[in-house]
Amino acid sequence: MVVTLSGTIQNCYSVASIKLSGFLGEVGGLVGTLSGGSIKNSYFAGTIDSFMAGGYGGLVGINNSANSVISNSYYTVNSMMGTVSMIMPKPQEINSGKKSENELKSGEGISLLNTSLPETGFIWTSPSNGENRGLPTLKKGKIESTPDVVDKTNLEKYINQVKELEVNKEQYTEESWNPPMLCGPPSCRQPSRHLNPAEGLLF
Repeated sequence: MVVTLSGTIQNCYSVASIKLSGFLGEVGGLVGTLSGGSIKNSYFAGTIDSFMAGGYGGLVGINNSANSVISNSYYTVNSMMGTVSMIMPKPQEINSGKKSENELKSGEGISLLNTSLPETGFIWTSPSNGENRGLPTLKKGKIESTPDVVDKTNLEKYINQVKELEVNKEQYTEESWNPPMLCGPPSCRQPSRHLNPAEGLLF
């Protein structure tokens, strides 16, 4: 797709057939040499024909910058070198690697490609008519955000406690709410508290 990349490839895929003419070379599924660029939310599901089987990168042939980024991107070829064939130095890899075609076609595979998807107006989806060998394609749309789930466990516990008090309210008497104090004169006794059943209030 690109011989030397210093910019960004995102939301792209290739099912092309690549042939390596020499023993070794800067061959990868999407990029020959990654030079500080980025590959995001993309995949390669084509074929690579090389003199040495598996002697290529699944996505990148050579990386020559620590600033290079490969994120949420996958390949299906049997690369014995991994995502990048020649690492000088190691790029920043986030959620990338080898997947089978069936894994890419699955709902989980499509979800992986849609992870942290840039706002371009397109999302990855499974083709309805079986085109592209059933592999993910792009269509207009956006990722629907998942609403926050509120934990109501404590609230429900307190509601049930209040209901239990309401059921047992006839058990509450002036004596149960105002136990006698063990002291001498009446002046040191605790002030009376009364329960108003109608209002459920102490006064």
